[in-house]
Amino acid sequence: MAWAILGLVLVVGVISWLLGNGHFGSQPDVVDDRPVPRLPEGDFTAADVRALHFATVPRGYHPRQVRALLTRVARCLDAPDETPAQASDEPIEEAVRVTAREVAESSFSLVAFGVSTSQVDEVLARLSWQLSERPVGAEAPRYGRMGDEHLPGTSEEVHTWQQ
Repeated sequence: MAWAILGLVLVVGVISWLLGNGHFGSQPDVVDDRPVPRLPEGDFTAADVRALHFATVPRGYHPRQVRALLTRVARCLDAPDETPAQASDEPIEEAVRVTAREVAESSFSLVAFGVSTSQVDEVLARLSWQLSERPVGAEAPRYGRMGDEHLPGTSEEVHTWQQ
């Protein structure tokens, strides 16, 4: 019996050594298949804001709180020149216009299986910039932008395969 256990330990040790040295190949690269919101090149429209979908992560912002703020922002983008009473038939506290400062300083509860904090922060930074008073022709800040290279299906390998 002792010889059988010793032989089993030896076999497991040799297999572990072979795996550690890569004799059975290596593991493939990690694929991040979480959705990434597609952000417009220029300013957001109300339709862009309503179409946003964020990745679900193990610990992130409360989805309903984020959606409530984005709904208010979309409503303001729909009717930028109207007063709050004209823009909505909802109660006064819901109809108050969203300011750039409110968007920039907004905070949400962290919950299990919430929406990605980095994606939401990116969108809110751009929305805050868009809602602020900015010089005509000013370009959105470059920091923190999500590039297309992170979008699913845009890697060089996929483009080569599709040709």
